Amino acid sequence: MTDLEVRFQQFMAQLPSVEDIDGIKLSVEERKNKIADYFGLGRSVIFEQKCINQDQSEKIQSEVDAHSEENYYPYFYGKRDIDLILEKFPDAENVKRRIYSKITKLLEDYLSSANKQIKSTSLLFNIPSYSGVLIILNDKVKVLSPEVISSRIAQRLKEKDSKGIIRFNEIAYVLLISETHLYKGQVPVSIRIEAPGAKNCSPKVSEYLDYIDYSWALFNGGSLTKLKSTNNYF
Repeated sequence: MTDLEVRFQQFMAQLPSVEDIDGIKLSVEERKNKIADYFGLGRSVIFEQKCINQDQSEKIQSEVDAHSEENYYPYFYGKRDIDLILEKFPDAENVKRRIYSKITKLLEDYLSSANKQIKSTSLLFNIPSYSGVLIILNDKVKVLSPEVISSRIAQRLKEKDSKGIIRFNEIAYVLLISETHLYKGQVPVSIRIEAPGAKNCSPKVSEYLDYIDYSWALFNGGSLTKLKSTNNYF
């Protein structure tokens, strides 16, 4: 586990309003279900936690290496900014799109898995009314900046299937906690992304997530500041 993952689990464990689902006594048969990580707010919120710890550099390198025999491929030593390499490519924008799609594929996997786990948890514990929250932690994979993650997640949360149904309809909010790119070089960030279903949630859920954000800041020895805009901060 990463340092952030360990700290966040310790944080959730000390919140009186959070219930660790792993600590609930279940039968062997019930344990076969892939369920979520936590309950919150009297089991009206179901949390599933994911941590980004898969290095994405090989996916970028493989896409760039596919052009290594072309006469426009630049010669260089050591590490270089990807934009400085791609600026010589005649199809740079297409290459960027393919790289973006490859390195964000795991985010779609997280959404799909969390969607199933939240639904499975609600059925196992017979909870008819709830709000699903996916928590994504990142303190290792720098290529997945807060902008990249939040942008891709926001896109995916709006997607519909062939029947016009929201694909990840069990997820009302995604809470991204990132320590790879710091605000003003010092402060970790927390970004909340609303899914279409958030509008159907009780206002108490949004207030509860405010409480989670504030408590997380205190747990780490800091305070919470809300930014009106996050463009170009990292």
